[in-house]
Amino acid sequence: MKNKEDKLFRDNLIENITSLINDEEKLKIEYYQRYENCVDIFFKKLEKEIKDEENIIKWPKYKLNENPNDFNNHQIYEIILWYSEISEIFSQLIKKEISINEKINLSSKLLLIDEMKPVSKYLLDVILNHKGNDDNFNISSQNYNVIKSTLNAQFISKIFISLEKKKKLEDIAISFYDTIQNLGKLINDLIKREEIKNEKEIEWAFEKIEKYHFNFNIILPEFEPKDIIFLFINYEKNSENNIIPGPLLINDAGNFQLIEISGYYNNKFSTFTECFDELINFFFLNLFEINGKHEIDHNNLKNKIINKIEEKKNEKPLNPQVKEQKIRIQKNEYEIKLLTKLYIFSNLFEQLDKLKSYKLSYEDVELLNENWLSNENLISNFPSFYFWLCKNYDFFVQIHKELIYQKQDSSISFWIICIRIITSINCITNENFGTQFKQDLISFIKEQIKIKRKKLNSNWINLVMNNVNDKIEIQIFSILYDFIIKISKDK
Repeated sequence: MKNKEDKLFRDNLIENITSLINDEEKLKIEYYQRYENCVDIFFKKLEKEIKDEENIIKWPKYKLNENPNDFNNHQIYEIILWYSEISEIFSQLIKKEISINEKINLSSKLLLIDEMKPVSKYLLDVILNHKGNDDNFNISSQNYNVIKSTLNAQFISKIFISLEKKKKLEDIAISFYDTIQNLGKLINDLIKREEIKNEKEIEWAFEKIEKYHFNFNIILPEFEPKDIIFLFINYEKNSENNIIPGPLLINDAGNFQLIEISGYYNNKFSTFTECFDELINFFFLNLFEINGKHEIDHNNLKNKIINKIEEKKNEKPLNPQVKEQKIRIQKNEYEIKLLTKLYIFSNLFEQLDKLKSYKLSYEDVELLNENWLSNENLISNFPSFYFWLCKNYDFFVQIHKELIYQKQDSSISFWIICIRIITSINCITNENFGTQFKQDLISFIKEQIKIKRKKLNSNWINLVMNNVNDKIEIQIFSILYDFIIKISKDK
């Protein structure tokens, strides 16, 4: 076995083939041939590693002089990347021109992502055990909606967990809404190319831009009310009723049947609050009020949660040495934990109902045309971007040949995000200057850029760069540049 993906894929194949052998209906020749093809794919993967398409752009290198602490937005960047990689696999899976063997291969890739293992098994089961001609097989809209909702629920869970470590419980709902609502703003604000306080963020951008292909897109999530259901359940082949606890119920599923929660997916919900209220009623009627009444008022439901939490906290202490009482204590702790989650998420989904659509901006990359050297908008509005392009002119020649991107409100090429970070005002420097002189001159230039933004020309480039392009070179400034280099190194 050459890698982890091969081993996981093999184990899943064995599991599915075993289920086939135990099912007379699936012993038909078309099923057998389909599994045989799947095994062939597996062994071809063993014979020759499937390599990712090489990056067509040779990006400039970056060396970090220090090793600062982690930067503020690192976690949210990684979550967005995680979501986008999986979304890209999903988008390939539903293409009609993709063969069934390619769909099997794409599904197997999800086995490498812990949160997506149940989705991979679900997809492989759907693909391998479908009825009909392989040439006409497509992932149904119903199956796609299930895996998309599962992904969205995992995204919500990841954001929640990241905030849970930093925020007080009562602040999580507002912080969650701000984080989700500002995903677009986070990306758009990078256009300003303001100073980055922690250079680890720049190092991260250089590392990622090398790793991901030029055509890879960042995709921001578009949520649906039914996504909530998959916070509590997940489909997994060969588990009880083919359902396991979702990300908010991992290891503490409680004393209720998960199959009953899955039934809510067939309901229609117009808002997140409406869907979540149904689930709150479910938990209350299964755990606390077996013969209780279905509550339709949202605020009354929230008050019921608060009252039940207080009631549980005020229960008389038990003797943990007695086995029966120890079990009751554990049950009580679990119920308080679950109720607290429900209350936080009741506030959280009130906020999601207010969520506005994303509107990503492309105003900087739109200026990357053949006349960019004399483009006043580029010079004035994005001076550090202009400086970096002048310094790395060979890069522009490459990128201009491949400059294909689609303007979408909730999706953007990943290289654009990385370039915005890389070409922040931090990039304006010159290694040829003496240390102190360099710091003073570069600091002065950066301050002038901040003050005179939108009133700049390209003349200042000549003061900090040699080999300036002929179109913007000013001879007297080039002489001055050489003089500055000499004087800066004069001890």
